[in-house]
Amino acid sequence: TAQRYMDGEGKIFRYISTPVLNPQAQDLQGEIPVTGSFTGTSFPPQTGCTNCTPCTGCINNNQTMFLYQESLPGSINSRYTDFPSSINTETMSSGRAYAVYVREAVSPTTWNLRGQINKGDQPITVTNSNDGWNFVGNPYPSPIDWLVADGASLWTRTNIDPTIYIWDNSVNNYATYNRSTLASTFGGSRYIALGQAFLI
Repeated sequence: TAQRYMDGEGKIFRYISTPVLNPQAQDLQGEIPVTGSFTGTSFPPQTGCTNCTPCTGCINNNQTMFLYQESLPGSINSRYTDFPSSINTETMSSGRAYAVYVREAVSPTTWNLRGQINKGDQPITVTNSNDGWNFVGNPYPSPIDWLVADGASLWTRTNIDPTIYIWDNSVNNYATYNRSTLASTFGGSRYIALGQAFLI
């Protein structure tokens, strides 16, 4: 079991990744409700819900978990696709990032995923079909260091910009870290936490 603690920062999207091999979406649902039109949604559809804006208090069944695909056409926002798309036994992929809406407004959230721990080489496929932005995730049950040099048993980064971008809800911006210049913005760090997703 790999576990991640997240501070309570309001009802917001959090960007996560799996540190274990092929966990099912339903495993995450044990700690974070995930809703949508898929079979096994965390809450049943609410009778009479009309998706009021602002919400009048009933729980709607809007999709709350997504993955990002750079290869899709259109704007950045249009490249987020529903996950799970049909049933909550769909598996999360190592090295892939997921955006999940956390409904808990005040209390911290601790989530865990169970399965075979990821170790050894973890190849992450990236694309440059549109603008080249790829949303990836730390595939290990420990922090990883973006600064370490390319080479055997370390990183192999081919045609990858030296800067990583991690969304920081507290400043409503990306915290960045550049491994070439060692420069950072908004408190960006060379360390990428367990279960953390980031942009390259």
